[in-house]
Order: sequence, then structure tokens, then C-alpha cells
Amino acid sequence: AVTMIFGNLMAVSQTSLKRLFAYSSIAHAGYMLMAIIACNDMGARSLILYAYAYSAASIGAFAFLIILINQLQTDHQDALKGLAYSNPLLAIFLAVILISLAGIPPTAGFFAKYYLFTTLISQGYVGLVIIAVLSSLIGVYFYLRPIIFMFQHSNVETKLKISQSSLAFFALVTLIIVILGFMPQLIIEII
Repeated sequence: AVTMIFGNLMAVSQTSLKRLFAYSSIAHAGYMLMAIIACNDMGARSLILYAYAYSAASIGAFAFLIILINQLQTDHQDALKGLAYSNPLLAIFLAVILISLAGIPPTAGFFAKYYLFTTLISQGYVGLVIIAVLSSLIGVYFYLRPIIFMFQHSNVETKLKISQSSLAFFALVTLIIVILGFMPQLIIEII
């Protein structure tokens, strides 16, 4: 509970995307620790599903961050202003990644949290799930903020040069996030 609350509260005040993702990673570690408490097969499955969903989204987020820092020498969220107008496809991919990290349907992040929360409720940890849901609501706020910046008009719009291979990578990450959101049983059945 402390890990989730601390990570999300610290991420709220960040304007640096690197710090935002770092603090939110702490919160996600807290969610994954919840699965360990269940101490059963459902807990193990929910942990693995959460790890898949979180890994896909965080790899995409940090890959974008690397491109942003290399090209603009900044990781400030203000640098995202106008990205949806100058690089619409990249902005869509990043929006899906951030929505998944926030746990909003129909992405992999939503179903991973749903499966995790239902697992813990079935084990009687309702109080911990309530804390996790409230903590997740904080996360929704700071994950949606960069998306809002991307769709704001600006005098100086962010223009990133993205190679075809990078676009293909972001498309693959987005596809994984969406497929796992609509068909999470693909991972659950493998486990």
C-alpha cells in the first residue's frame, strides 16, 4: 500500500517525464507485490499478466522518452505540445501506451489490474484493493496529462524525426497492448 501511494503521489508533481515514469514504476511495483500476497495460482497468473502488460507499455514509454531526449535534449512534458499535429501516428501510439499504464479500458493495463484486483478480493483483501483503486485514480491524472499536452496547439509544435523501424516498433507495442486488452486469455491460457 505504501509503495503504491508513495509512487503515485510523487509522480503527480513531476513535470519531467523521466521522473514521472520512474515514480510510477514504484507504484506499479506495489501493484505487482499485491499478487504475491494472494499466494495461489490466481495470484501467480495475475502477476505474470500484469508483468506482460506493464512491460509492453513501459518499454514503449521509455523508448519514446529516449527519442525525445536524443532529439530535443529535454524530457519536460511541455515538449509534447503539438505532437498530435506534427506526428499524429506517434501521438496515437504514445496515447495508447499511457492509457494502458493508467489502467484504462480496453487496454492490457486495465485487464491486468482488473484480474489482479479480483484475485485479491477473492482472497479477502478488500481494504488493500480499495487503496489500490484510489491509488490508480491518482495515476490516471498524471498519465492523462502528457496526452493533453500532445493535443494542445502551440506556437512551437514538437517535431520528432521518427524512422520507419521506430514507427513499426511503436505500432507493435500498441498492437500488443490492444490485443491483450481485448484477449487477455492469450496470456492467461499460456500460464
